[in-house]
Amino acid sequence: MKQKHTVDFTEGAVNGKLFFFALPFYGSMLLQLLFNAADLMVVGRYASHEALAAVGATSSLVHLLINLLVGMSVGTSVVAAQYFGAKNMAQLNRTTHTSMTVGVIAGVIISIVGYYATPT
Repeated sequence: MKQKHTVDFTEGAVNGKLFFFALPFYGSMLLQLLFNAADLMVVGRYASHEALAAVGATSSLVHLLINLLVGMSVGTSVVAAQYFGAKNMAQLNRTTHTSMTVGVIAGVIISIVGYYATPT
């Protein structure tokens, strides 16, 4: 039987464990930056200077929205971890479902605003 790999942050040095724990977060931020760089390269090569300026000008807004939602998910993770540690599965379930609902609603609102704010 295959054993699960668990990391206990309550014992021993935290630095190495925290580094490996944070790698997915850093990886996702790196992928987001590479996506933005690819946007700039493609638009800069095949579109006008105005389009390139628009992509550059809106990248900060996109990063703001992404980081806002990432921050909300980190906060939710803290609350969920507290309920998990307390073995309060009912509240953990409620926290998880609420977080997913807020994420979907935020995504729909951002999509609608983006759709109607885009000139045709």
